[in-house]
Amino acid sequence: MSSPIQAQASLPYIKPTKEAPISYAGYPELENLHYDWQQVEIRSARTIPGGASLKTHGFRAVKHPTAIGVFDESDTWHPPFLVEVEQLLKALTGASAVVTLGAAYRSVILKGSFAPASFCHSDFTSVGAAMHVGQLDPELADLRLAKRFAAYNVWRLVSGAPQDVPLALCDARSVRSADVVPGKAYYGGPDNTALWGEMAMFRFNPAHRWYFYPDLSNDEVLIWCGYDSDPAFASIVPHTAFRDPTCPMPVPPRANVECRCLAFFD
Repeated sequence: MSSPIQAQASLPYIKPTKEAPISYAGYPELENLHYDWQQVEIRSARTIPGGASLKTHGFRAVKHPTAIGVFDESDTWHPPFLVEVEQLLKALTGASAVVTLGAAYRSVILKGSFAPASFCHSDFTSVGAAMHVGQLDPELADLRLAKRFAAYNVWRLVSGAPQDVPLALCDARSVRSADVVPGKAYYGGPDNTALWGEMAMFRFNPAHRWYFYPDLSNDEVLIWCGYDSDPAFASIVPHTAFRDPTCPMPVPPRANVECRCLAFFD
């Protein structure tokens, strides 16, 4: 039995262009992105028989209360949050080592915080993930790249449910290689163009199957795969924030903390 439709939303894909797409974190005026808005059905991930899994769908939500008292615009919560993320990913994936790539706070109401990303993308590609591995430790890069490695996003809500702008995730099994549009993502702003990586954007495919967690709580963590070098595992999950038309208003603006990670397997 198929999952019931929970929401319908217009999501921004990427139009075909002659030049490679460029994204600037926090500086949308510098981007050259041309959006192709498509109306899609977004189903509740809670209704997936047996639940969504990292191996099959490329994403899952897990119950994981945090010991951190307050998440705010300061960076005092970063160290304990990264430790929690590392321990959680090791337990969930069986990775022998997990390296976190920093933490971020996303909210439209806090100074210095980026707004939720609102176009269909993945923070990694096969090339981009390998670049991060090489930059992490050049001396270990060849050894790590010769074995299975994966890139994950870990995402925790700070604001309560329901969410006005939840996160939609696409079942990795419904994504084809022809849907992927590699692009450059600059992370350091216009004054630091040396800090960049390759990300994936996506052309529209009516076969894409989108899901979200309409009742995600603060005691849960959402995890999805940015890239997995093992073809037996789901890889490169498109995701985007979207305006949920079923959310009762008014509600506080969405706020969340998140982290990108590299996992290595023996």
